[in-house]
Amino acid sequence: MPEILTPEPLLAEELAAWPQRGGDELAVSEHTGRTILRLEWRAGLEPQLGAKPLPTVGAVATSAGVSLLRTSPVSAMAVSDALAPGRLAEEFFDGRTSVVDVSHGFVVLRLQGMLARPLLDGMAPPDLSEPAFRPSTLRRTQIAGLGVMIHCVDADGFELYVDRSYAWSLWQYLSRRACG
Repeated sequence: MPEILTPEPLLAEELAAWPQRGGDELAVSEHTGRTILRLEWRAGLEPQLGAKPLPTVGAVATSAGVSLLRTSPVSAMAVSDALAPGRLAEEFFDGRTSVVDVSHGFVVLRLQGMLARPLLDGMAPPDLSEPAFRPSTLRRTQIAGLGVMIHCVDADGFELYVDRSYAWSLWQYLSRRACG
């Protein structure tokens, strides 16, 4: 059986030093071991999340440990911390949906704390204030010219999905903005 590789944490050293710089008002962590699948389908042939329909574009729905981040009318990201890529793909493969494991292509940063929203709101073009950007919503935007998906997990918690090749640049920008 071939060996399955797991992406190494990209920002482990930087995040280990964060508490000395960031304080308690803003905690930053990197999700590792998360399965991320890109789902695409033809219009009108949407897959299901269990017995539930897909969320609307820009919304997030969670069921049985799987979150669906609806990114466009014909695509979504299926995310799970518990299911391996093959098992998660089985949930959505119906012969009509294209399923691609993109776990190795993304870094997911979690920002948590009372300073997380003001920090992000000052960096991203769309309105990320509380009434406009509430839990279970998703925004695709740019931060410092880098494409980022921001998932509002709760009132003070956000997950940033960024291409792995740009994660270091995003981290440097976030760090400067938070500490400078």
